[in-house]
Amino acid sequence: MQVSSYGWNEIIGWLVICLFLTTIFLIFGVVLKKTNGLFLARLPQQFLIDRDDPKFEKERQAGKKMQQMTYRYILPLTLICWLIFIFSLLLSKK
Repeated sequence: MQVSSYGWNEIIGWLVICLFLTTIFLIFGVVLKKTNGLFLARLPQQFLIDRDDPKFEKERQAGKKMQQMTYRYILPLTLICWLIFIFSLLLSKK
């Protein structure tokens, strides 16, 4: 099976898109961790007012679950994409 240079460019393009999306999700996970899960649908000023309010406990729990899911599934996917990206760049140099 012969692989053209177009095939490598296509793989690298998909990997760049995957890396971009997973990086956005990781940033979202970090923000959720810093805000204790209260990042959904509020401005930073409103967050400061609502961060200790017990009536937002359900939202806090949902944000924490999203943050845990991001670290559990997106972080390994990001690392795998980086490894494939670096490996494909090394192979395309030959």
